[in-house]
Amino acid sequence: AKTIRNFADKTGMSTDDLNHFQNVMVTIHEGRLEEIPLFAQEAVTQGLASLVEKLYESGFMDI
Repeated sequence: AKTIRNFADKTGMSTDDLNHFQNVMVTIHEGRLEEIPLFAQEAVTQGLASLVEKLYESGFMDI
């Protein structure tokens, strides 16, 4: 999928799910890890933050 909206459409996400997913990605992108669950914090330290950065750079997060 080219953008987060295309991804949501292709995976059948509801608007609420899309908003939640986008908020989590923004939180990671802004480095506010204390605001996400511990298991997600561990994933970030294992490379998810790098993936999120690449998604932003590619324009995927554009709506």
